[in-house]
Parts: sequence; C-alpha cells; structure tokens
Amino acid sequence: MIGDATAMGSLTTYANDGNLHSYPGTNHYPEAGCLTSAQSANCSGSYWLQASNIENPNQPVMVTETGYESQNGGCQWNAGTVGQERYDLRELLNNWNNGIAKTYLFELLDVHSIDGCYLGLVNDSYSAKPAYTAIQNLIATLADQGSTFSAGAMQYALGGSLTNVNNFLLQKHTGIFELVIWQAVPSINSSGSPLTIKPQTITLTFPSAPVSVTAQTFTNTGSLASVKVTTKTAVSSLSVTDIPTIVTINL
Repeated sequence: MIGDATAMGSLTTYANDGNLHSYPGTNHYPEAGCLTSAQSANCSGSYWLQASNIENPNQPVMVTETGYESQNGGCQWNAGTVGQERYDLRELLNNWNNGIAKTYLFELLDVHSIDGCYLGLVNDSYSAKPAYTAIQNLIATLADQGSTFSAGAMQYALGGSLTNVNNFLLQKHTGIFELVIWQAVPSINSSGSPLTIKPQTITLTFPSAPVSVTAQTFTNTGSLASVKVTTKTAVSSLSVTDIPTIVTINL
C-alpha cells in the first residue's frame, strides 16, 4: 500500500482531499484496522493515513467507503447485527478522533448478493437494522442546531480503569458538554457472535461539582438506555463497555 502510494506520488494538483476506502476487516475491530501508526505493527508496517499523506500531503482526509456486514459468518467483513451496530458506531467515532471529518458507510440499503453478504444499514425490505437506529440516535443526541459559537473548555480528569478506553469531548452552543467514551476491544468472535465484555469503572473528576452528569448507552437494538452515574461532590463514576456511552455534563 505504501509502495503504491509512493509510486503514485502527490495528487494535490488534482484533488482537494485525501480519500480512503478503509474496511477494517472481519477480525479487526475499528480501533485495530490499520488506520494509524499505532496499528502499523499489525499491518505490515504501513497504515492508511500514512499512504494518504503521501498522495495528499497536508490535505484533509475523508473515508468514502467502509463498514461491516450484518451476517454472522461466511462473509468478508461479517460482524452479525450486534457487531455491525457496535463497530459501525465506533468506526465513526474512531475516525473522528483521528482527524477524519467525514466518513461514509457502505451502504444504506442491502442489495442482493450471490454470496448472501450484506453491508446495508437497512434490509432490502426497508426495515432498519440496529446499526441504522444506533447511528440515527447518535446523530440526534450529538447534533447542535444552534448558531456558530467559539467552544470553551472543560477541566476534568479521567480515572479508574482506563485500559483500552477511548474518548472525545464535544460542546454544544448551550454550554452543555458531551463526552463519548468506550472500550476499544473486540465485540465479536471470528464467527460474528457477540462477546461479553467486562465493564470497567471510570471516574470523572471536576474542579467543582457540576450541575448534573447523566449518561446513555446503546442497546442491541440501537436505542439509547440510561446508564447509572454515581456522583459524590466533584467526582462522578460510571461503567464503560465496548458500546459507546454518551455522558452529558452540565457545568
């Protein structure tokens, strides 16, 4: 891949953005899918953003094709419906964390395939899969329709069991902060069957007690369910799994 990019050389004369079709693969969860240098040891010493920087140096990168199939086995990127939901969500979040502002999942609607493998977020009967519902709820929860504003800062510290924990912080024009947090670990086995992931307890420590801290996480159908948050003065604690949790913080 790096050799191909080197042979191609810079395309900045012809393009405004870098473009990746970055499918992590059946046995690669999103955070282990050869996107960054941290994953290069498992990717023959090369990674997708490195190749993109050769072809499109100093240009933004977008992913115009990626995703997982909703079958449990026999497919190239099989994840099952539960795995597809969790991995599609986390791939969107992981890409954002790595500076990729736009990610397009392949594909919206299932089309018939001779091998019976489908990547669609919606069945060919037009019924929504859990991944579709989850992404719809992710967008609805994080969307901010207010006027343009300059984001502020929130002082906080993460503590507790942080092994493989990924997160990022957003702010809305109302001043509310949204912290998205999850365990970057496999959610399925090689057959696409869900794994049971042990929750890890994390803490959020603030300089002073916030007005409120609430949290939601995704169910296996894509809906959102409340998560218990234990708050003592300026410290809040909650459990985190491989399913993204959205923590809403009102200072």
